[in-house]
Formats: sequence, C-alpha cells, structure tokens
Amino acid sequence: MTDGIGPGFEMSKLIENFGTTIGGVAVAIIGPLLIYFGRSLLRKVKRQGIGLRDAVLWVFMREARRRVTVAVNSVRYCRILMAYDKYAMLIVPGRHDTPVKVDDLFVDLAMEGGGSAAATYSSHTVLDAGSRLLIIGDPGSGKSSLVKMVLRDTCRATMARPHKSRLPILVELRNLKVPNRKQSAEKWGDWAVDELKRQVSQIEGHKMADFFDHCARSEDLGLLLLLDGLDEVISADYARVVLVINALAHKLAKLSPRNTIVLTMRSQFYDRVGREFAEEFPTSLWIQRFSPADIYEFIRRWFVTKRGVAPDALRIYNELADRPSLRDMCSNPLILSMYVNSRRESDSVTLPDTRTEFYQEVVNELLIMRRSKQLSDRDARVAKRRQRETLFGTLSFENMLDVRQSPNSIAWDRAQKVTASVAKTTPAKAKEILDDLEINTGIFSVEREGESIRFIHLTFCEYFAAIEATKGRRDGWESLVDTQRKFQDSGDENLQSRLMEVIPFAIGTLPPSRMDTALSDVLNLGDLELYGRCLLETQEYDHEGWQKYATGEYQYFTDESDWDESWLRRLHLYQTVVADARMVSERMQVALTPEISMHDLFVALVADDRARLTQLFSSYAGQDPVAAIRLAEACNVDLVADTPELLVTACETPAFLAFAMESAATSEARVERWAQIFVEAALRKTLVAKTLAEAAPNAVLRDAVARIEPRRRWMVTPGTRAGSFYDACLTIAANRRSPNIGDFWWRSAALRATKPPAEVRREVTVRAIVSYPALVAATVLYFRGFSNLSNGNDDAWGFAFALGTIVIFFATFFLTIFHALAPLLATPVIEQLVNLRTSPRFIGGISISRRSRLKVSYLVARGIQYGTPLPKS
Repeated sequence: MTDGIGPGFEMSKLIENFGTTIGGVAVAIIGPLLIYFGRSLLRKVKRQGIGLRDAVLWVFMREARRRVTVAVNSVRYCRILMAYDKYAMLIVPGRHDTPVKVDDLFVDLAMEGGGSAAATYSSHTVLDAGSRLLIIGDPGSGKSSLVKMVLRDTCRATMARPHKSRLPILVELRNLKVPNRKQSAEKWGDWAVDELKRQVSQIEGHKMADFFDHCARSEDLGLLLLLDGLDEVISADYARVVLVINALAHKLAKLSPRNTIVLTMRSQFYDRVGREFAEEFPTSLWIQRFSPADIYEFIRRWFVTKRGVAPDALRIYNELADRPSLRDMCSNPLILSMYVNSRRESDSVTLPDTRTEFYQEVVNELLIMRRSKQLSDRDARVAKRRQRETLFGTLSFENMLDVRQSPNSIAWDRAQKVTASVAKTTPAKAKEILDDLEINTGIFSVEREGESIRFIHLTFCEYFAAIEATKGRRDGWESLVDTQRKFQDSGDENLQSRLMEVIPFAIGTLPPSRMDTALSDVLNLGDLELYGRCLLETQEYDHEGWQKYATGEYQYFTDESDWDESWLRRLHLYQTVVADARMVSERMQVALTPEISMHDLFVALVADDRARLTQLFSSYAGQDPVAAIRLAEACNVDLVADTPELLVTACETPAFLAFAMESAATSEARVERWAQIFVEAALRKTLVAKTLAEAAPNAVLRDAVARIEPRRRWMVTPGTRAGSFYDACLTIAANRRSPNIGDFWWRSAALRATKPPAEVRREVTVRAIVSYPALVAATVLYFRGFSNLSNGNDDAWGFAFALGTIVIFFATFFLTIFHALAPLLATPVIEQLVNLRTSPRFIGGISISRRSRLKVSYLVARGIQYGTPLPKS
C-alpha cells in the first residue's frame, strides 16, 4: 500500500474501466442493429399503411358504388312499374267497361287473421302480419285491387327510401308458364327465382340480374312477391304451380328474412286447397266486406272533382240507404263498383226502374263474363248462362220453398242430382261440374264438405229462386204465392219473412201484362209490408191496392206503441214508398190518391211529446242516421234544437256528415245552428275536421262569414286563401251570440273563449316588433357594463351596474327570442287547437297527451293567460 492507496482501490478502478469498455462495445454493436430494424419496421408499416389505405378506399368505393346502384335501379324500376296501366288501372264491369285509377278509387280493406295472426289489418299494415301470407276473399272482394295497391305503396316507399325498402314484384298466376317436367323441390325453387330474375331484368337498368340477387339476399332490402289469383290457374298447370309456390317460399325464406310472399285466392278455393300451403304459408287473412262508411267512401271517390264531391255521390248512397238488402249486397266491392258505374251511366235518377236489371248484370258478370275475360274463354256464353241459371234456379227455388231446408243451405246430394239432370250426365261427372262451377264462378261455396253448399250471399239464392219461378216454371208464380200464404198461416215469424225478397224479385221480372194481377195476388195475402216492397219493384201506384196500403200502414204506425227495430224498418220502407209514389205521379202527371203527408204522420206519432220525439229519432239514427235526418226534414222536425248531441255523434258517419253539410248550408239561419254541431264534432274527431277542411264553402256560408269583421274570423285551413267549409263554421260558431253551452260542449266553449287566429298572430307579431328596441338598449348597456369591468373599475356601484346590465341583457335576449318565434309557432298551435294537426309531437318535440295539447294550445292562443281555466271535459 503506497500513499494510502490499497489493492482494493485498484481492483475497483479496474472493474469500472472494464464496465465502461463493455458498455461502449455493446452500444457500438447494438445501436446500428436497432437503427436498421427500426427503419425496416417503419418501411413495413408504411407499406402496410398504404395497403390499408387502399383497402379502405376500395371497400368504401365498392359500398358507395353498390349504394348508388341500388338507389338508381330501385327508383327507376319502381317508377316504370307504377307507370304500367295493368298496375295503375282497374276495369269496372258494366254496360261499358270503365277503366279507373287504383289510387283514386281504392278504399282501404279490413282483413281479419286466423291462427297466428288473430288480429285486424288494413292494406297499409298487411305486411306486418308475417312474411308469408295467404289473402283470402269472396269473388269481387278486392283481392286483385289490394295487391295492386300494396305494390304501388311499396313502390312509393322504395323510391323514398331505396336502401331500406323491399323490391316489389307482381305475378298474375294465370300467366305463369311452368315447364311440364318432373324435378325436385329445390330445382323448382331455383327455376322460380330465375323466372323472377328474368321478369325484373326486363326493365332497363344497371346489371338488373345482379341487383335482383343483391335484393334477394340482403337483410336490409328483400323482395316483396305478390302472387295473385291462384284460383285462376288452369287445371292442367295447377299441381306444378303449387310445387313452384311452395318451393319458392322455402327458398326465399332461406335467402333473407326480409323476403315476403303474398298469395291470393278465393275463399271457395281455399276451402279445398288451403292445407297444401299450411306449412309454407302459416298466416291467413280474410278480406272483410265493406261497412256502410266504406260504401260511402267508395261512392264518394267516384265523384271527386276539383270543386269537391259531386252531389251524385250522396244521391246514390241514399238510394242504397233506402234499400238495406241492396246495400248489404253492395258491401262486396265488385258489386258496389258495378252498381255505381251503372247508376253513373244511367240517365234515370230512381232505382226501381233498374234494380232487377242491375241484379241481372251482376249475375251475368259472375256467372259468365268475368271468368271468360280472365281466361279468354268466349265460347258458348249464352248456353252456359242458360244452363247455369237453370241449375242454380232449380236448387234455389226448392231451397226457399222447402221449410225443411235452411235458407241458402243446399244439400250436396241434391245439388249433384240436379246438376246431372240439367247437364244430362252421370253423377260422377256432375260432381266435377259442380267443382268447376265453384271455382270458375265463385258464386257459391261448399258449406260442409260432402253435405251442403251455399251461395256467397242470401240475395243470390233469392234472386235465382225468383228467376226460376217466373221463367223456369209454368206455375212458378202461383207456387210462390201459395207457399207464402201457408207460411203466413203458420204463425212462425221466420217463415213469414222467408220469401220477403223472393216475391218482389219475381214480380219485378214478370212481363208488364202480368204485373197488375200479380200485385192483386200479393195484396190478397194481407201483408202490407210485402205489398209495399212489390210496389217499389213495379211502380204501379195506380193499382187498386195503393189506397189500402197507404191508409193501412198509416194506421199501423199510429196505433203501434212498441218502436222496435222491425217498426223502424217498416217506417223507413213506408217513407221510401211514399216518396217514390210522389215522384212517379209528378213525372207521369197523374194525381195520387190518397196523397200521404209524412209531416201529419210524424205529428200524430209524437203528439207534442218531446220524450217520444227523442226516443224515435235516437232509435232511427242508431239504425240509419242519414234516413233519420231525411225523415226529420220531411216532417219539419228541428233535430238541431232537440237532439244536438245525437247529431254530433252521428257526424262521425261519413255519409251522414256529407248529407248534413249539404242540407245545412241552405239558409243562414240553418247554417248558424249547424255550425256549432260541425265544430264540436270536428274538435272530437280528426276525420270530421279534415272532411270539413277539404270542402269549399257555398254562397250562404260565404255571406254569413262576410258579415263578421275580419279580425274575428277563423282562417286556419292550410293552403286556402278564401277559406274552407271548416273555416266558415269555426268563424260562425266562435261568434255566435247565444251559444248552447254545457258540459257536452266544453270543446266549443274552449274555442269560443280563445282569441281568433288573426288577433293571436297580430298580437305576437306586435310583441316581437316591440321587443327589438328593448334588445338594442339592453345590448348597449351590456357592452357599457362589460367595458367598465374590463377597465378595472373597482367602484362597487360600477360593478353592480355592470352586473345588472348583463342580467338585463340575457333576460331581454331570451324574451326577444321567444317573441320572435311566437309568430312561427302561432300557426301550428292554432292548427292543433282545431284538430287539423294530429302529430303527438308538440313544440320542441315534447310528447304530450291529447288533452294536454289542447290545454297548451288553448293557453298559447289566449296569449299565455295562465289564469284562464280550461272547461271541464
């Protein structure tokens, strides 16, 4: 050890130098390696990034190209499809077949489901019932019209949202050509898909075959396949068509859950073949008959013009209202369209001249013409009709006159035997004929397999029985009269009414030379109601029995105290006969003896008893509101003063509303009294409000509104400058001097307490204008105060002044914005108040209830006067 340095120090120094040397060597070796690998990694990341970028761009461009292709092809395809006449038009049979637009004439059909779809659907919601649907209905129930409307609605939806809607395809099965070969179900499915692809590819577009494949496999798009008229497929192709449909349904379901198939057929056909589709089509929907409201809406659509609805619509509906049996038959859309078409073409304005002829046209259409047009079979029409009328007439005549048979329920064995006799063939062949008639005519169906058959409506059975009595049998009329006498003597009410429609039909088909004697035969039966029905069919009011009928029924009504449904129906018939007799006598310029006054009859009925008055018209309006108001007018009864609540409720019936609008706007006194009823009904039901808003006011209404100062008028209907029927009623009702106020009228009371729209708009506009100077002054103060704070003013009063100006600025700013928006909000608020805006969303998207919406509208329209209570509902 020297100078205090020992061996330990030298060792530590040596180790330190060695570590430094090793670290330098490591850095020298590893450093370049790290740099090399780092650069290599960067180059790879760059190359991968470029590839990733290209991949993203490729995917994006591919998706963009696909979306553009889908949008362009979908819109073009649907636009071309909607332009085709066969998808846009319907042919209404009549003396001259009339083409009409589907969109103009179609009335929404109600469909009731069975099995897994036990609910009610409309044409707008039918696709919600399932992805494989059977639509079933009687002949003429609107099956083909329905699929055309669904096609057009889907086309509109697809053009609006091409990336979220189905591609519609309509196939009329009678035109489907299926190859005559045997193959597996899978191959039939492939053939059907290729056939659909071929149909879509016929429309010009960009790679339509690929577009079809994409839609069929997409979970966002899908196909809507409408297969119409399975019952129209010829027998030779039927078995293969069934295989194709089931295979196609199975294949499309596998391709995408969005694919939907709708198959239509007649109810008679479904009864026989429905089980063949039970597996692939689990959901079945039955088309329902038209309701009275549907009947009026259908008739109304025939006569819509730019100026509104022509009065012919109400006239035709009233004709049906006067004849409930005919109206019931016209609940079938085809028969109703034929009736309206024939009445539109006819120069006459009364029904009895053409009622029997109309039934003949309907029967001829269903027996021969419609199917021959569908199948292009025009051979031996006259012979076919004669044979079928003989067959159905024989069965119907026996059925209606035999008390052992239920009306319109014919034994299968008897039907087969009569068919064999008429067709001069064997029983086995007769069965085939009946099966073919069931499918081809659709006028009857099997009620119980192997036991009985029935016509689709009792009226057809009654009509065929009448034809057989007057044209098919030498003593047919006498047999009818003798049988009716026996039924009356039995004391059984059901038997007494069994031939109530058959006899009038029969007397209407007799030659004029026999009508007088036939009427005497009916009169001798002693049933005045039946005699009245026969008078309507013959218009022989100069017959010797007219005086007995007129005075006898008059006495019956005044003596009878039990005003039940039968009594009301008979009163309605009497009113119709009297009105028709008066019209005929005026046209023929022949005196009617005796001349009946319905006013005198009504006065005798009520005898100044207001309770009996209310009872009479409440019962009558419940049965037929249009007939009730017509009878009241004929009898000079003031329903507006005595039963206004009843009228408000009746306004929910479209036909009644149309009749009331026409009859109310005849004098200013009537208009003023009816206006409150219309307004109250409109505030209750949106449909009433929209109907009134779509109608133009007549001269009487315009004159009544003109006498009210402009600032007090209610002009609320969007898109009209002159105002609508609804605007006129609102104006008159809101300014009525002696309103009928009560708990029932709380909506009208709320309206009457509300400021008119002109005042509301002017008030909020003035507030907005006045608020602008306040905003300017507040802004100046704001910047003044903000400047004081920025300059470091430590004065307490200065700070308080600055803070106050800021508060004033923000308060004034928000108030100004509210008043500036008020004119924009006034219109939707007023529209909601009068029930013309039905969205559940209110200002700012706040979802509130109907009553709350009315309350908010009421308060806002009053100028935000929160102290005003809303009348109780």
